[in-house]
Amino acid sequence: MTLGPMLRDRAVILDGVKPGEQVATAGNFLIDSQMQLSGKPSLIDPTKYVPGNRKPAYRNEPLQFDSLPVEKLSGQPGQTLERLYSVYFTIQEQFAADQKISEQQATTLNKLATELAQDSQLEQTLRQELEQVAANAGHLHHLSLEEGRKKFKLISHAVVKLASQVRGDGAEQPYYQFFCPMVSQGEGDWLQKDDKLLNPYFGSKMLHCGKLVNTLDPLASNSTKADQKSESTKSKTLSRPQGE
Repeated sequence: MTLGPMLRDRAVILDGVKPGEQVATAGNFLIDSQMQLSGKPSLIDPTKYVPGNRKPAYRNEPLQFDSLPVEKLSGQPGQTLERLYSVYFTIQEQFAADQKISEQQATTLNKLATELAQDSQLEQTLRQELEQVAANAGHLHHLSLEEGRKKFKLISHAVVKLASQVRGDGAEQPYYQFFCPMVSQGEGDWLQKDDKLLNPYFGSKMLHCGKLVNTLDPLASNSTKADQKSESTKSKTLSRPQGE
């Protein structure tokens, strides 16, 4: 629709509307958000328009994962990993409640992620995700809510990827992946310990904006990282050529 001059209580429409068609004058953002939740493009935010076959500037769909079993991390590292998830959930709830993050929460998350990033039981890709958590967690308590939420988005991407692949040995509680398409610059994923949607990116402004997109079940596999490492060692020993 092409608009002409804007008057005090009306607008001149030059093109795009036929006689008899109606134009929404209230609730536009609600209508637009409902369209996006149903998978349709935004009609309000022109930055999300992608002409031709050009790829979008950012991802505005949930993180997707292969259907692989969740591996278990045994011993103290596994307990540390579950503590990391627990601290993350506390921070997620703080942002959803429009509350700043405390120094203790920020430094604890940083410390746990740094410790796990040095654990050789974990694959390199997982250690890189933990480094991402550590790098963005350390100074959360110094930031405003707006800036803190930007860092939290990076932390969330890493935590969602971690939880989809590895949990502590003995973990039984599923985690829930949510996604909000209204988050600035897209990529609005986060993780919760229950399925009651509480949006950490908008808080009270749009507390229930988003949708549940995945349930991450830790019981998908009973194998542990220690078991896998042991089996790998046995396999290598048995497959050595004769004469060694």
